Formats: sequence, structure tokens, C-alpha cells
Amino acid sequence: MKLRAEDFAAAREVLGYLNFSGGRPDPAFQRLVNDLTGRMTFGRLCPMLLKVLSQLQAEAPAFHDSRQAEAVVKLAFEHVLPAYREFHRDLLFHLTDEDFEQPFFLVRIWEAILEQGSPWEETERIVTGSIDRLNEFLGYRPVAVLENGRRMEPYEHERFRPIPLFLRGAGVAHGPYEDVVSRALELLRSTPEDILSEAHFSLESLDELALDPRAHDHLHPANKRTNYLFGEWDPHQIDLKGRYRRFVVRKVILDALLNWIRLQKRVPTEEVLFDAAAVLSGTILMASAISGAGPDTHDSTVSLTSLLPRVARQRDAYYARLLNAATGARARRLQRHAKSTQQPFGHVRQHLNFYLAQYGTLQVQRRYLAYLFARMAHPTAARNQAAVIPCAAARFECEIQWRMAAVKQALAAGDVAGAARLVAEAEDHLHRGIHCGALADPWNILGFQGQFPLFTTREDSVPDQRVEVLLQLVEGILESYGRTLEEAAARAQTALEAELLAKFERFAAYWDQFGSTTVSDLPPVSGQDHLESARRVARALADWRAAGEAAGNIAFWRQHVDEFKSAKAYAQVVSALLDRRDQVASLGLLMQWLSEADEVGLQAGPMSFDRLLTRWLEAVGEAATADAEAADDSKRAAMGPWPMIRRLFDYLEANAGDYWNVPRLEDAVANGDWSDSEAGEEDSEHGLFGAAYEGVVFRDSADDGTSGEIADSGGPLPDAGEFEFFEETLEPRLGFLRMLAQLWQTAGGMCAQAQVLGAEYATQLGAWHARTVEVQRELGQLLDHLWKREISAPPGDHDSNVEYDAQLQTKLYLLHVTVNTIVAFRSAEWSLLAALPDPPGKGTLSPLDESLIGVLRSLHRGEAADVRRQLPMLQRALRKQALLYVPLDHGGHPQQVLAARTIQALIRRLLRYLPPLGLLRETWHMLRTAHQMERASRPQGL
Repeated sequence: MKLRAEDFAAAREVLGYLNFSGGRPDPAFQRLVNDLTGRMTFGRLCPMLLKVLSQLQAEAPAFHDSRQAEAVVKLAFEHVLPAYREFHRDLLFHLTDEDFEQPFFLVRIWEAILEQGSPWEETERIVTGSIDRLNEFLGYRPVAVLENGRRMEPYEHERFRPIPLFLRGAGVAHGPYEDVVSRALELLRSTPEDILSEAHFSLESLDELALDPRAHDHLHPANKRTNYLFGEWDPHQIDLKGRYRRFVVRKVILDALLNWIRLQKRVPTEEVLFDAAAVLSGTILMASAISGAGPDTHDSTVSLTSLLPRVARQRDAYYARLLNAATGARARRLQRHAKSTQQPFGHVRQHLNFYLAQYGTLQVQRRYLAYLFARMAHPTAARNQAAVIPCAAARFECEIQWRMAAVKQALAAGDVAGAARLVAEAEDHLHRGIHCGALADPWNILGFQGQFPLFTTREDSVPDQRVEVLLQLVEGILESYGRTLEEAAARAQTALEAELLAKFERFAAYWDQFGSTTVSDLPPVSGQDHLESARRVARALADWRAAGEAAGNIAFWRQHVDEFKSAKAYAQVVSALLDRRDQVASLGLLMQWLSEADEVGLQAGPMSFDRLLTRWLEAVGEAATADAEAADDSKRAAMGPWPMIRRLFDYLEANAGDYWNVPRLEDAVANGDWSDSEAGEEDSEHGLFGAAYEGVVFRDSADDGTSGEIADSGGPLPDAGEFEFFEETLEPRLGFLRMLAQLWQTAGGMCAQAQVLGAEYATQLGAWHARTVEVQRELGQLLDHLWKREISAPPGDHDSNVEYDAQLQTKLYLLHVTVNTIVAFRSAEWSLLAALPDPPGKGTLSPLDESLIGVLRSLHRGEAADVRRQLPMLQRALRKQALLYVPLDHGGHPQQVLAARTIQALIRRLLRYLPPLGLLRETWHMLRTAHQMERASRPQGL
């Protein structure tokens, strides 16, 4: 196709700049590139320029030596742009080819290449230098300064080049945002100086308006920074007068406005553009008011709280001026919209807010679905969900999670080498996610104590929820390394074991350098602890394999128990034994672990004591079911799970100590350290499974709920910070009780399936049921004492107010934990009643309990017809219950919360059990009942 004269002339000027310039920005060159890209596609631009250059080389003496222009054109399209995209394959993974085909972005690439200088044959040097030059934007990103004065630096893959939409002297870039950006700048030019100066915005300072193309992360804490979504002045582009020179807007905002524009069918295009541009310019001013005109705009006394009303007034003044300046049909239309939406330009602003809310909601939903698929080791499904509403953090979490799930599958299949490869890939994705900013910077954990600073003042900080996500991922990788190392040792794969150990050591050292365990409010994740535990367990498993891997080999584990010095070591070896279906030895180690809970603790990350014990009980049930299916009718009763279940609870009572009893507030304050003589020495004869395998079961002979010689009267409570003391002591014990309740609930379901069991079965179930009732009564007293415990009013200064708020939140948290524990025991009580061969007679139970027990028994036994027959009576009883409650921090009462949460837990339980029996219609009726309950029992204020 023949080139038009104007295109040829523009191409000649562009090539002249490329051939003779050293990369200094030239508005005339920038404007010509913009004109050319507006008249032809990027695909045509490169061959067209090379063709014109060839012609000029033959016709124009000035282009006799055109090697620089030819090299620069080719370098831009064939090397630098592809290398830039590869460099940012993690940060800008969601962008398409069209997103990079922006005229002023191409201008910046050429300028960066020219700055590198000749010789032009050194492609690698030029590409590397150009990318370094382009990567100069970071935006708002808090950087930690450690106590030793060392200031950390952002990672190189966090920096990128925002796409210029406007350049001073060159105008607005052609593209999808051209019309709305042009109109917005016109409105800003016509805005009175007093409004602009109040918002710290000046068109004289605006050298560039650029687009931040990063994928919006709805859950990122930076979004809680006021007006952050609307953009910011680039804090790293400052002139000699201390003024910012580049303003950056977010892609999601412009996309939302374009979405609104496309939806308008009945309004003239000019009017639609005016409305959208008005809102865009308004958001720019709001964001500018937060950023300030320069780094010295806001001093340390200014907070986001104090800025917010000021920004709101400026926003209202700006929109009111635009509304009042309108005339004719436009004025009538805008006044009509303002009246219906109760705010100027509300028809656009509300759409913008709705778009962002919907975008965030869909992203959270898809992100969670991606997480679920990743946990199930379905990478394709997980990636598809994560890609619907793109988010770099979700993508990396998904990639790491599915690999950790696949590690377990590979180990179960005996593919240790495959598991090792997957662990290495997960670690690589973790590093990549941190380096591109998708995951939290580990240095900020220590530097900001798990908080995310939103502004200069201390009070403008929020918890950085990304930190806990990072800790979970790191712990998952450490767990995967440990499990793979243990399996390699157990299978005598010496070379692979050595390779894994070296990688494990490097990763553990890498993580521990960040000192995350020193932040008390965060879960401790220590690489060294995981490494040492894995080493000990690997040695023990290797010895066990050498000894023949005999199931239930108590003598072997008695010899090695002293090697397990932490909860992590116990958890890893118990998990390995459960993988090998060794229920006898795994239960013994669990009980030994419980007996040492005060020394080693019960929490070991994902493999904590409660999870492993629940897993053990489920394994017992599965094994009993498999054995019963293979046996004849006369032997099925004897082969059920009952003997192991009873043994479990006997061992728990014998080894739990104080964990078995309901705590009191007085238990939260230590009475002093026990000396060695007071504590006494442990009986040297008491071996690993002394209580578990010698038939010794604890019995409370005094029947006073106290495990000791005399009752402890407690000591004085501290005057300040007492609820932290309460939390430290009460929460672990309440957690154990919740686990106990869940075990009884599971056991009740298993026993309800049995048709024939001895008299001792009913007696023991009755004793457990009585215990659940007693625990609920004692927990109710604890709940009442916590609720009535007052917190002293603060004097009024900032620190005391912060302390008071922390105490109040801890109190509310403990109340909720206690409520959840009572609910768990109520559920356990129902399960045990349903398992009793002869439940209490009519009249001793409430109508709700009477109808529920029959339904639960039929559900456990898989009797769908009986469930269908009994469910209507249960639904009638449920309709009389309250399903909603007023939260405690809004004036609610604990007993109301408890009653509502109990019913909520019951309904969730029924909704979980009904579908597997094919009772879909009944499930729908249950959902409908819940909906009716919500409408009928709505508390005041909801």
C-alpha cells in the first residue's frame, strides 16, 4: 500500500530523531509518533519505518548513515518490548498485546534505548539498560527501616513503567482513553485556581498523566488509604522546587468509566463524555489532595482522619461548581440526576462505586474458588478461576497452593522425586511473588510489626492481612520440604535426601533472616524449627524402616520419643504414621504429646494436635467401615469403631490434665513459678504410653472438677492489660475443649450408625452426654463472668485509648471464643443423644431437641425416607427460634448471640448432611426455613 504524504513526512521526522538523538525527550517527536499510531496499527508501524528509512538512505544525504535509526527501530519492537514483557511476566501478566500498543509508551522505549548509546550491536547491554531505565515507577509502597538504621529497598520487579496518557507539549495519546482524558483535562484547565490549589493540583506541574496498568487487588491494604484507588502523584518524580511532576491514575477507574460510557445509549456522546470526564477530574483532585503537591505538603501532625472532611468539602465544591456552570438542556439533565441520586453527578459516581464493589466481590469469590481448586490439586481449574478477575496475589497463592497439595498426592503415590520437584517450584513461585509485589515483603513484617502504614501518622496503620497469607504459604512450603525429606529418608533415597536437605537448609536460613517470629501478634513460623524437627523425624523414620516398619511397634517409639523436642516434631511423625495407617502408635504419640503440652505446646501450624487427632478418629471410622463391609453380619458389631473410640476418650482424660476441665478467670493469672522440689519428679517408671497402654484412666475421685490435692484459689488480677492475661491462658484451653466437643460429635455420628452394641456402650455414651451438659453449664458461668468483667475507663490520651480499645477487642474476642465452645458442646450433646440406644423419654427434652435427635439418627444411618418423614416437625420447631443477633460491639448480649449461633450451627449441619443422601428438595426447604427465620426474628436495628 502506498504511503500518504503526511505519513511519509511524519515518518521522516521520527526517523530523523531516532538517527541523531541521544534520547532527550522532544515533544515534537512524541506528537508525531502519536499521530502515526493514530493512523495505523502497531503491526504496520515497524515495517513502514524501515521501508521509509531504506528510501531515505538512498535519497537523502542526511540519512546516508542510518545504522542508529535502523537499530533503534528493530531493538524496540524485536527485543526491548518482548524483554520488558518477560521481565514483568508476573506483575503485568494480565495485559494483552493491545495494552502495550500505546504511542507514548513506545516513545519512552525509544528514548530509553537511545540513552544507552552505541555500539548498537550490543543487544544484551542495550536491552538490560533500557529496561532498567523504564522501570522507574513504584507508587505508594511503604519501605521498612530496621532498628539498626538499615533502610530496605523495594525489589526490582516491583518497579515498572506506567503508560503515558498525556505528555506536556505532545497532547493526549490516541487510544481507548483518549476522549475521556482529553475532556477531563479541559475541565481541569477551566477550574478556578483556588479549587485546584486547595487540592494541591497544578496543571503547570503536570508534565505527564500516566496509567497504572497493574491488576487491581481488592484485598490489598493500600486500598484502605483514602482515595488510593483514584490515583496519586508519583512520589519519585520531583522537580528542583520540590513539586511532583507526574500524576498516575489507576486502570480500574478508567475502565469503570468506559464501562459506564458504553452503557449510555440515549444520551448524546458529548454529554456522556462530559459527565464521565467530570467524575474523572473530580477523582484526580481527590487523590491529589491526599498525595499533596510535594513531599513537604503534609507534616507529621496531619492524619487521614483529619484530611477526610477537607477532601470531601473540596469534592463537593468542585462538583457543585460544574453543576452550577451548566446551562440549558445539560443543566436540566444534571439537576434531574442530582435530585434522583441526591448528589451532583451521582448517576456516574454511583455507577463507579457499584462497579468497584462488584469487581471486588467477584474477585474475592473467584479467588476463593481458585483457592479451593488449588487445595484439591486441580491447577487448571484453579488458574481459570484466578484469571476471571485477574489479581497477581491470587495467581501466586493459587500456584503455590496447588503445588503443595500435589506434593501430598505425589508422596502418597510414592513419587518422592516428583514431590521434591513440586516443592522447589512452590519455593520459586514464592520468591517471584515477593519480588514483584504480589505477596507481602517479608522485611515489612518486622519493620511494621505486621501493620501496613497508610499515611505518615502512627494511627493511620491497619493490619496487613497479606502477612498471614505469606506466613501460611511459607509454613506450607516448610511442611512440604519436611514431609518430602522424611519420605526420602524412610525410603532410603540417600542422594535425594541430601539434595532436599541442602535446599531445605537454604530456604530455612532465607526465611529466618526476616525475624518474623519476634512479632508477638503473628503466628510464629521458624525455618530452623521446621528443619530440626524434620531432621529428627527423618532419622526416626529411617530407623523405623530399618526395624521393619511394624505397625503398633510401641517399643520402637518408646526409644525415640526423647528425640521429639517440639510440637512440630510430634506432628510430623504422627502425620507420617497416619499416612501408613498405624493407628496404635500414632495414638500413643498423640497422648505423649498431650502429656507434654505445657512444655512443647499443641500448635504446630497446619498439623496441630486437634487436626491430627480428628484425622486419627476419621481414620478409625474408615478402617472400621472397611472391615465391617468385608465381614459377615455376626462379626460386624465386634468390628465397629467403638473399642478404639472409647480408648481415645479414656486416654484423653488421663493425659489432658487441666485441659480437660473448664477454665476459670482465676486460672488466667499465674501464682508464681513452681520450684523443682514443689513440682516433684516424674516417675521414671512412667514410660511413653504408661497411661495409654496399661489401662490407667484418670478418675475425679473428689468429684469437684479439680485435678489436684486442693483447689487453687488464684491470685489478684493485674490492674492493666488483664484481658491479655485471660486470653493467653483461656484460649488454648477453650481450643482443646472445642476439639473435645468436635470429637464427641464425630464419635456420636459413628456410634449412631451401629445397630447392635453392648450395654457398656450405652453407659459410656450416657456418661459422655452428662459431661457435655456439665461443661456447657460451666462454660456458661465463664461467659457470664467475662461479660460482667469491666474495663477501666481510659484517661483520654492517645496511648490509653489505644490500650482500652485493645482490651475491649480482646474481651469481645474471648466472649466469641467462649460462645463458639458452648455451641460446639451443644452440637456434641445432640450427636450423643442421637447415638444413645434409649434416648431420654418424652417430656425431658425440648420440642426442638426431640425432633432433632430422630433426624440426626436417621441422617447418620443414611435412612433418607425417615429423614424426609421427620424433617417437617423439626422445621416447625426451628421457626420459633431466633436466627439473627445484634453483635456484642453494637449492644448485643452474649446469651442472645449464643442462642442464635447455636441455631445457625444446627442449620449449617443439616445443610451439610442432607445433600449426600439425595435430599435436595429437603435442602431447599431448609434454606427456605432459614430465610423465613431471618425475616421473622430480625433484631432491632438490623
